Amino acid sequence: MPGVSSRSKRRQRGAVAVEAGILATVFFLLVFGIIEIARLMFLWNTMSAATRRAATAVAAAPLAGDHTALLAAAAFNGVALTDPVIDGSYLRVAYLNQARVPITPPTSCAARNFATCMQNPADATCVRFVRVQLCDPNGEADACTPVEFKPLFGLPGLATAGGLQYPTFQTDVPAGALGYRPGDCS
Repeated sequence: MPGVSSRSKRRQRGAVAVEAGILATVFFLLVFGIIEIARLMFLWNTMSAATRRAATAVAAAPLAGDHTALLAAAAFNGVALTDPVIDGSYLRVAYLNQARVPITPPTSCAARNFATCMQNPADATCVRFVRVQLCDPNGEADACTPVEFKPLFGLPGLATAGGLQYPTFQTDVPAGALGYRPGDCS
């Protein structure tokens, strides 16, 4: 353009650089936000699946047995999906009666539990359900402390003072065989 001075052209180039910087900032905040939300949803589904898998496995496992290997397998063997790495220590198992009140299994013999349940279905010592919850192992022993979500990026709003916590993903399933094998109990 014949009438435009070189000084005016330099000002316009500076304005374009500022506009591009503002747009790039907004664009990258949007992209990182989408990545973080997608990761949150993926981990939400994964942790929910871990509690379902663990509850199903424990319902078929022997009463009062060591469930460490089952819980580790249900938690995807500690695959580093999150920070902290969610492993079997994050899954808490409880046996429930018909009223869904946590109880201590009356015996390590599944046949006795089955016989008790058949004779009196309302018996408070009869294991009817198995509950598995996702709890922070560093939290209180009696309460199920939710696991805190730790974002990959320090985005404003995601890393709040109280932190974003997952629910406990409580899963109740009917008690299965509980490890019953004919002839196990005397």
